[in-house]
Amino acid sequence: MPYFKRGSLYSLLQNENLSVRRIIKYSLDFLSAVDYMHSRNIIHCDIKPNNILIGNEDNAVLTDFGSALYLNHLGNARLKNVYYKHIAPEQCSNSIISKKNRHISDRNNIIQNV
Repeated sequence: MPYFKRGSLYSLLQNENLSVRRIIKYSLDFLSAVDYMHSRNIIHCDIKPNNILIGNEDNAVLTDFGSALYLNHLGNARLKNVYYKHIAPEQCSNSIISKKNRHISDRNNIIQNV
């Protein structure tokens, strides 16, 4: 893996304000990775500014797949190793993630809503 000397999106946000253009660019960069993962029935489960690194070409790269899950043939996965202060509210009562309840398979949804 290459070294990202610019650090994470989190550290970048601590030191400067981003223009709307850069926010959209970084969003499209890492959302294209999310779209690719979802098209292969993989969900990240830990997207946050600390896990988005800024490359030398000023691109946002999604990292840290330690919490990623593969959805089974039914479109379900069971959460594991969850830090409950950071869990989505809808997951507090159920540790099963379902493709039916989330719009994981809608590949065009990302682009249309940005």
